[in-house]
Amino acid sequence: MNIAIVDDSATDRRHLEQILQKYAAINQLDMNIEHFSGGEAFLNHYQPYQYTIIFLDIFMNGITGIKTAEIIRETDEESVLVFLTTSEDHRPEAFSVFATTYISKPSSREAIFRALDHILHCRTEKEQYFSFSYDRREYSLSYADIEAIETDRNYIVITDKRGASYLLGFDEGHHGQHGLYQSDTGYGLYPARRKNPSGPSEKEKRNTAKMAEL
Repeated sequence: MNIAIVDDSATDRRHLEQILQKYAAINQLDMNIEHFSGGEAFLNHYQPYQYTIIFLDIFMNGITGIKTAEIIRETDEESVLVFLTTSEDHRPEAFSVFATTYISKPSSREAIFRALDHILHCRTEKEQYFSFSYDRREYSLSYADIEAIETDRNYIVITDKRGASYLLGFDEGHHGQHGLYQSDTGYGLYPARRKNPSGPSEKEKRNTAKMAEL
């Protein structure tokens, strides 16, 4: 799970990271946490669907957390946004960009844990999604955002609704590592959270959002 902390206070970033690491240890989660000192620094690095959760301070030097969120939402409707602030004044703006929650600073362990419990519960119950590595980065796309799955020799090409393409290495007998399974008609996707090595159930095959004919 990729998480971004966008805050111009290094002290607050470290404080939040410690809480996140504690939550990950308790819940046996694999978290990759990245720090950014402001909205500009984050947007220079950011690619849509790269982060599961983005923590945004509202009041920062440079562009605000609200403006950063508006830019994120232009290309990414899936990443979970969590606002951190010392003021309640911008709560309506926070939810206008579909933020999941709004946490007052300094962030308490209880508030962060409660927010993460809610986020992960909703994500588990939500539509199926596909997680994969591309260009040394981790991505997570919901099935609804996948436009096409194609084969190109020894590669699988995933294209999303924005037109962005992701090239995945594909070797016969190793496709399971990407969450792909083979059927009589082609290849499909099953949820990244599934751990059953025998592959998807018949129900999951019927519900697979995308298939690529070979």
